[in-house]
Amino acid sequence: MLRRTLVLVSLAALLLAGCSSAPPAGTLVNTNYTISTAEGMVKLTYTPFSPGGNPTGVVPIIGPMTQCVQGVLIGQIPPPAAYPPNAPVQPCTPASTNVLLMATLPNPGSSRYNAYFVGGTAGEASIGELADSGAGAYMVNKTFDSDLNNQHAGVEVRLNGYVVATSPATGGDQALAIAPVSGIAAVGAFEGPKLTLKLSGLADNGTFVGRLYTKDDKGVLAVAEAFPVKNGEVVFMAKKDVALYAEFHIHVGDSSLNLYKATVTPAK
Repeated sequence: MLRRTLVLVSLAALLLAGCSSAPPAGTLVNTNYTISTAEGMVKLTYTPFSPGGNPTGVVPIIGPMTQCVQGVLIGQIPPPAAYPPNAPVQPCTPASTNVLLMATLPNPGSSRYNAYFVGGTAGEASIGELADSGAGAYMVNKTFDSDLNNQHAGVEVRLNGYVVATSPATGGDQALAIAPVSGIAAVGAFEGPKLTLKLSGLADNGTFVGRLYTKDDKGVLAVAEAFPVKNGEVVFMAKKDVALYAEFHIHVGDSSLNLYKATVTPAK
């Protein structure tokens, strides 16, 4: 009797094992997400050097820069403040370039937005870090002691090395346009907590993070897991079955700048 009972229990165990379901599997389906246009402007004010009342042929050079003679020959001629607006001898105008950049941008996370001159005969040059003005507004206002007109081709705003927005380096007010994002592909398949991604099209300049989101009954998304991603194959072991998540995104670092979205789609 005992032998028969053991045989029946063993058969039942085998039958139950055969009926156990495989871990939920599926794929990521691209939502064809596009980044909204950034709101911003760059105002470039170029001021060339003007000798003003400098004697003909006398343009003092100190280091690499031309100097105002009124500021150099103090004691021989009055300083600029001594000249009324219509005086026969006018003070000179030093060369300068003012950059005023204002933009509404996504939260940069732990990083900071930085602006650069790029291209042209002078190549790349740092403008400076954008200050956070609150409510998603960022700006930089910097004056250079030289006339940079026609020295650079454009202005770039970067986050973690990634080019976020651009404008031409032409004088006057220029629109700051979001840098186009295209060609990013994320072929993803999952089984249980294992997510396998094959990524391509991510820029070489930048660090990127994949995010898995949950969605509540009101449709509100929340970040549940985050992990570094790059071009090529990426395998990630989630804390629970990937099928329990709603969406997969790719962000620039830990910022709110979203480059790609896909829905988590279990197999039918």
